[in-house]
Amino acid sequence: MCKQNEQIRQDWLDGMSYKAIADKYQVDQRTAKRYVQGNLPLEDLEHRPYTSILDDFEPLIRAALHEHPVSAKAIYRMLRAEGFQGGYTIVVRRVGQIIEENELNGKYPQTTSRTRTRTLPTKETLLHRIREEERHAASRTRKRKQ
Repeated sequence: MCKQNEQIRQDWLDGMSYKAIADKYQVDQRTAKRYVQGNLPLEDLEHRPYTSILDDFEPLIRAALHEHPVSAKAIYRMLRAEGFQGGYTIVVRRVGQIIEENELNGKYPQTTSRTRTRTLPTKETLLHRIREEERHAASRTRKRKQ
């Protein structure tokens, strides 16, 4: 990756603009400028961890989608009631990813869009599922230690 960083700097020395460098290497113009100035090597950029505002609510979403798909709108309403401050679109994307993951893993059969969603389980049911998953994970950890 250092070689590519050097190529970026050489392109700039050869007269390429930051925009042209950004287009060539598929990065933002400001990022291209940082590469040229030596403030941000490529290898550091590629492995930066990204977090989501949904990460804290992931167990609730997974519990709601445990047995069958539920609409993103219903999950969004539940999350708002639990204090989620983010937007609807991010919830739609995450719910879609989890439903697709569950379908691929065979947790529930693939469905058509018409039959895809059902009603949302109660808060008590979701909390019970989360506690059960935590107990199950704790028991697996204890078994590994033995």
